[in-house]
Amino acid sequence: MGWWIFVRSAIEALTRPQADIDACDRAVEELTQGSVIAGGMHRAGDALRSGWAHSRARALLVAAADQLPPESASGLRAAAWIVVVASATVLALEAVKPRPIGPLWWLLPVTTGIAGLLTMAMAAPLARAVKER
Repeated sequence: MGWWIFVRSAIEALTRPQADIDACDRAVEELTQGSVIAGGMHRAGDALRSGWAHSRARALLVAAADQLPPESASGLRAAAWIVVVASATVLALEAVKPRPIGPLWWLLPVTTGIAGLLTMAMAAPLARAVKER
């Protein structure tokens, strides 16, 4: 029975090493501060963030979101319509693909599409329930 305790202790020591998480975080941070790759990624992230903040697409999305609050029936219908269209798009693209992912590839898009259709049908009661919450 001693060998069992030894093997179990060895496996636990290998799978759960004792590490100082804060020290590891500091070490990784020190390594990335001087890294050319990390600096480039940081600059790219800043450029994307700045571009998104000043983009026309963002302005259109914010204006649409202001017009269709999620707690309104029209907002729920719009969100549900987006889900239905996305589900139909996935089904259409998978249908023309040469080889499907697996035997149940259709399950998620069909389920979300049905959920979207049900949400569109029940938008008014759902909106009332959201407002009462």
